[in-house]
Amino acid sequence: MKKYSLLYIDDNLLNLEMFEDIFEDDFVISTKEDSVDALSCVKSVKPDMVILDVHMPVKDGIQVFRELAADEETACIPVMFYSMDDSDETVSKALLLGPEDFLVRTMSSSQIKARILNKLLKTSDSNEEKTSLRCENLELCMDNFQASIEGEEVSLTSIEFKILYYILMKQEERIPKEELIKYVWGDTTVVSRAINTHMTNLRNKIRPANFTIKINRHNQIHVVKS
Repeated sequence: MKKYSLLYIDDNLLNLEMFEDIFEDDFVISTKEDSVDALSCVKSVKPDMVILDVHMPVKDGIQVFRELAADEETACIPVMFYSMDDSDETVSKALLLGPEDFLVRTMSSSQIKARILNKLLKTSDSNEEKTSLRCENLELCMDNFQASIEGEEVSLTSIEFKILYYILMKQEERIPKEELIKYVWGDTTVVSRAINTHMTNLRNKIRPANFTIKINRHNQIHVVKS
């Protein structure tokens, strides 16, 4: 099995060392103790996934995540938050951004490893299914996780890309909302407000496409072509 690469960003050196000691046999681990230039570090390392501490000085994990999601070069790199803070406020605030998962340090190492591998293997399987996917004038390229409308690139976050990919993969069907949530977030609990926010943002970004994404009163998602 491929040994995936992880970049773990945390201001606590001991946390970095412990993470590397625990998971170095399972992943290729890179670490960074300073979050200030995290964006450039991610671009340089190009990891399969970023593991991101929430509470850091100067620039916290929330800010770093937003920077990664806003940059077209890093937007499709999956991110998981990793923190000792499992309060409802912190977890909800982080999950609303659309990470792959929120890991708590009190979880067992085997559970953390399983959650990371589950997301990475799903991403890898999706990439192998198709190299590109088209609907009307919009195309998704699986080689570089980019979307384009009539050749013009559309900047999507990793979550938005996964949502759109699954919808277009089943564009002739009516997809139950729960099915889409399961594909994108797995077993992670996601609040309804977060899902609606991602769908609204996605619709706005692909507005020039010759189709629209609708959700009917039965919470079924379907594509309506112009």
